[in-house]
Amino acid sequence: MTDAEASPKGIRFWLRAITFIVVLCFMAVGPFYDQVLQRRDLRPALPRWVMFAGAGLHVVDVEFRERGADGSERVLDRFEVLGYEPPREAPSSVWRIKGQRGTWKVARRICDARGAGVDIRATSRHATRKGWEPGYQGEVNLCTAPEPPRKKKGS
Repeated sequence: MTDAEASPKGIRFWLRAITFIVVLCFMAVGPFYDQVLQRRDLRPALPRWVMFAGAGLHVVDVEFRERGADGSERVLDRFEVLGYEPPREAPSSVWRIKGQRGTWKVARRICDARGAGVDIRATSRHATRKGWEPGYQGEVNLCTAPEPPRKKKGS
């Protein structure tokens, strides 16, 4: 192989390597500049980067409790009450509760499983882009509460 044949391949290799390094630096400088240096003055020129922006959306943290006649409360395990042993056998609507309506629906299933006259309450919060949004706060008996209204698309 002569120098003339090797030269174009060597140039292409170095052009690709330099292009790769420039693009890599451009991608890395945006988050570093924004998050480490806490600077915003080059915002239009650098890519915006946020880690896990939508990973935890629509997560519902809920705890169901049964209130006794004397006002005492006992925490319930929804899987145990509904007869799902082990819990992984439960349908997704029980282990992946979605929104306030989902909380209400699972509470109604617990009410049916526990029998008439039971007082089931829940404390829940819902993950949104702005943080945790409160749901039920244990203020109502979900066995007698009306079904919450459906959320309209886009709200």
